[in-house]
Amino acid sequence: MVSLFAPMKTETMNTAIKHHLAGRLVEAESIYKKVLLDEPDNYVALHLLGVIAHQVRKHDIAVDLITKALTIKPEYADAHYNLGNAYKEMGQLVAALESYQKAITINSDYTKAFNNLGLVFQDLGRLDEAKASFHKVLASEPDNADAHYNLGNTLKDLGQLNDALECYQTTLALDPDYAKAFNNLWIVLRSMCHDLLPRSYGKLPFEQIIDGLPTLLEPSIIRFQLNSLMGGNVQEAWKFITCNLPTIENETIHNPVDETESSINKPKVTTDKRVTALLHFGRSGSGYLQSLLDGHPEISTMPGVYMSGFFGRKVWENISGEGIKKIPARFSQLYKVLFDARCPDGVPRANISDTYTDHSVGFAEGFVEMGENRDTPLSLNHNRFNENLSVILNGTQTINHGQLFEAIHHAYDKTLGINKQEKGAIFYHLHKNDPYTMANFLRYFPAAQLLMIIRNPVISCESWAIKSVQGDHENSYLIYCDIIDKIAPLLMDLNCPLFHSHNAIAVRLEDIKKKNAETMHRLCAYLRIKNAPTLYQSTMQGLKWWGDPSSTLYGRTHDTESWEDDPTRAEPGTFFSTSDQFILATLFYPLSARFGYVETNAKQFAKDLKTVYPLISKPLDFEKKLASTFLPGYPVLENTTSFKSFHAILVALWQVLDERGTYPYMLKSLPHA
Repeated sequence: MVSLFAPMKTETMNTAIKHHLAGRLVEAESIYKKVLLDEPDNYVALHLLGVIAHQVRKHDIAVDLITKALTIKPEYADAHYNLGNAYKEMGQLVAALESYQKAITINSDYTKAFNNLGLVFQDLGRLDEAKASFHKVLASEPDNADAHYNLGNTLKDLGQLNDALECYQTTLALDPDYAKAFNNLWIVLRSMCHDLLPRSYGKLPFEQIIDGLPTLLEPSIIRFQLNSLMGGNVQEAWKFITCNLPTIENETIHNPVDETESSINKPKVTTDKRVTALLHFGRSGSGYLQSLLDGHPEISTMPGVYMSGFFGRKVWENISGEGIKKIPARFSQLYKVLFDARCPDGVPRANISDTYTDHSVGFAEGFVEMGENRDTPLSLNHNRFNENLSVILNGTQTINHGQLFEAIHHAYDKTLGINKQEKGAIFYHLHKNDPYTMANFLRYFPAAQLLMIIRNPVISCESWAIKSVQGDHENSYLIYCDIIDKIAPLLMDLNCPLFHSHNAIAVRLEDIKKKNAETMHRLCAYLRIKNAPTLYQSTMQGLKWWGDPSSTLYGRTHDTESWEDDPTRAEPGTFFSTSDQFILATLFYPLSARFGYVETNAKQFAKDLKTVYPLISKPLDFEKKLASTFLPGYPVLENTTSFKSFHAILVALWQVLDERGTYPYMLKSLPHA
């Protein structure tokens, strides 16, 4: 959150600030620069120009401009605050902390600075100081939902689950739409399950907590997740989610014209195209698979994960809020990166905890260096797309979320010069199995196919862990949390009820790489498309794609499996010890056996299951290694929320295997053609 307070204003500066507050950054920037031509020492213009640089993620420029403003006006609290924001985004936490403290020294009631100071203390592992900062905010602003939420996160990190839970409940009482509070409340409840397992399944002790939450939808999602973990009635819980979503009729918008009821076009629940949603299982190459399907003459697909959050929270409300005619402009504003991959703006999140699409997603997807010479950023003619979408929507009397999804794909293809009639199928990179997004997507496309790409599950987990360790975090506790946050959904997807009730199958990355022709033949049969030369080339919008920048293969073609460091050649053991591998491999056994990663051996599996039981309640070796370098402010490993959350899942999966011998809701494999 930036601050635009200015201690001195002119009529010109007031105009610029109005533009700035309205989000018209180009107009505001232009005026600030004009002011500086006449008044090079105008510290307000320098500061606010720096704020704009920060907002467009040019943080180094922001630091230079705001620092220059502070040399002119050292006692400028807002400038110190915004300088701290820029440093924080750059990962320079000590510098950020110093800037926030200077802002507070100048203005002892600066609650925004106290709040962000608390966030920096959190990142630095100074949790008691973080608590004090958030309490300082709440002393002045007891109804500050952000401060209650942030205090809850600090208490969660301290392992004080009941107190954290109370903070999230307070946050939601103040702001019932605070989605992140629902997400973290679920993590706390999942951690509390650690002390309830293993035991006979029965009524959860959390029902009263869930029933007391505001709104109906988000608590329904929490109940579904808890039932999935604890063995409750998941079918009934899923039904509650779908029932508590707004109805299609209620979300359908109408043109404001006088029409008789009989003449109004009734909204369609389904599209006239076949829709397949692509999901990933760990680091399994979903972008690679989509790149092979790109350009197929029968398939419409949009770049990478740009649209993964399209059916997420608030997206329809944001796009449709001003009526049908405004939809093209509002969609384009939300998805700027679609028109230029270099755009630093994010796109709507695929799920509450998703940060991948927050900003610079075009860079993250590898779409900035496309083509044979790696010199072409992915782009789309903005004006032409808006015109095409406007034409498609012109005269439409009613439209709903699902119909717009198809219309956007139609406009996208048309902008690329593709005839809609050629495309009988939509291939949608949904990416992650998030309950809200999935339920919302499936109510519009109940006949959609769910296609997951998987790789060896132990290696996939290890790949996630290595990526976390190699990330920007220096705080080993945050690295540990990041690893658990990535592995936990993968483990939960082993026994996802949704995969049993819908047409969900999985294809192995290893088969796409090593048995390419045979696998593509089977995939074509599943998707009901013809085999085509495009299926053997990695492209996006027809341009050669050089891979995920975080992959070891980035910058080399993905069209061959000849590289020694290809992920399909990887062996476990780089991060996980032999004991860790045994524990994970045992829990993954039913999936690994079904998909040919291990030989089927039921007797050995039964023995391994008995052997592994006493191990899953204790820290794994990778946990002990990371915990040995936890900063002093954190509790011992076994008392951390992440430990309890992770081991609650391990024990719950073991209990399913002990009772059933397999996962009843496990994915099926790609059929043979």
